[in-house]
Amino acid sequence: MKRILLGILVFLLLIVSANFGLEYWLESKVKNLLNADADRKYDLLFDEVNIDLLGRKIALNSIRLVPREEQLGIRVNGSIHEILFSDVRYWDLLLKNQVSIGELYLREPSFRLVRQDSTFGGKDNSKAFQDLFGDLIKRGKIEDFKLSGGTAELFFGQDSLYRFGQFTDLTIHAMGLKTDSLILTNPVPFEVEQITSSLKNFTLYLTEDQTFSIKSFDFDYRSKTLLMEGLSLTYDLSLQEIAQKDEFQRDVIAFELKRFEVEKLDANSNLYGNWTIIAGLASLDSLILRDLRDKNIPVKPEDAKPMFAGMLKSLPLPLKIDQVTITNSSISYSEIGEGESEPVTLSFENLNAEIQNLVSIDSLQNKDSMKMKVTTDFMGNGAVEADFVIPFDQSYFDLDLTMGQMDLVQLNSVIGRLAQMRIESGQLQGLKLEMRAQDSSSENKVWFDYSDLKIEILNGEKRNRKNGLLTMMAGLAISKENRYQDKNYKVAQFRSQRNPYRGPFNFMWENTKTGLEEIIPSGAARFLQGK
Repeated sequence: MKRILLGILVFLLLIVSANFGLEYWLESKVKNLLNADADRKYDLLFDEVNIDLLGRKIALNSIRLVPREEQLGIRVNGSIHEILFSDVRYWDLLLKNQVSIGELYLREPSFRLVRQDSTFGGKDNSKAFQDLFGDLIKRGKIEDFKLSGGTAELFFGQDSLYRFGQFTDLTIHAMGLKTDSLILTNPVPFEVEQITSSLKNFTLYLTEDQTFSIKSFDFDYRSKTLLMEGLSLTYDLSLQEIAQKDEFQRDVIAFELKRFEVEKLDANSNLYGNWTIIAGLASLDSLILRDLRDKNIPVKPEDAKPMFAGMLKSLPLPLKIDQVTITNSSISYSEIGEGESEPVTLSFENLNAEIQNLVSIDSLQNKDSMKMKVTTDFMGNGAVEADFVIPFDQSYFDLDLTMGQMDLVQLNSVIGRLAQMRIESGQLQGLKLEMRAQDSSSENKVWFDYSDLKIEILNGEKRNRKNGLLTMMAGLAISKENRYQDKNYKVAQFRSQRNPYRGPFNFMWENTKTGLEEIIPSGAARFLQGK
């Protein structure tokens, strides 16, 4: 009996010893294999390895991620709370000298991206993380890759570092990895059966005063959808203060966008390296865009501005989207006139748009065209509809714009400062503009139906006071109405020259004003322009 018990004890001791010996061997093997590839870009440094033989799991704790080439133009370092290898194939370790696992799981990594050159763009940042994940996955035969709780801080500089961005809550789950097949359009650069990724609180400090933010980002490979929420481009100062800091005149733009969703993403889209979006549908909800220009600032000598087709080709992000919808949005343009200190603002509320065939990639444009339909309320009242046709292979666009009824008195907040006049009464019955706009000129036709128009001319020095003599002369000069049923109904048809240093929207505005000048007698037109 004693011999039996002794034999059992010896057997158990042998099993325990073998278990400890196997764990020690596995620990040594894993340490050597993980940093064995001579072409690896990063070292994984760790002291603690926990092995669960029966559960077929290996856990590394308190890992440091160290780039092997310190002089890289852009590099990533940091720490990882835990790396977990699940479904470990021990026979592959023993016989093939290979890490072969079902899942590689990075839990709570904290990354620190450093670029030496501040001129590198966002594409370089995302590609640096893509290369890092690819470098880690290539160290073994791995079926699934998972990451959760990731954070990152983004810096530039060499001796002194300056933070230019960060994000939190990074998650990636890639299933069915095929590491022998590179796919550079995924966050992990390999072919996968399914992949999802998300992050939150993404922030880029573009300048000392300017910040770009995304509250949340989600990508689902299977459903072919990309969703971003809470996008914004903001400044620490007011738009007017930002404009006054610049040496030359420019448009200072800020925006907020509640939701941007892309559906039916094509496999050729690239969201992580050389950004490209090819998709069936994109939607923007609740865009609030503000634009301000200060005319007191000198104009910078510049090249001629392109028409719509040229603007598409100059987009930094290659796009091919079959349909884009914009809903529940608003746009405002503010301008500080020469000698003025306060801006005049034009607003477009309740803006909705549908764009067909948005393409900025030359090879995909062919001889097709982009079509755009916009509806909005001008100054919160006048209903506007605009239809654009923009051929890709020719430098022109067609515009058909209509505006519905509006109380013209509501324009006083705009024209009072610009034209030194005030509308006492007037009803817009309808306005229509047709344009065939070329690079340098345009064929135009304007209809302007109105009634009961009365204006007051203001004193040049005391703008809130009426100039009686000029008001009387203006009353004699203007036609108080122009209605379709009237015998002397006027329609303006003319050819205009484009200022090549202003964009197509300015061209549309100038043609509208010219049409009004032809319909309203020239004396009144001079009053309307403040001449």
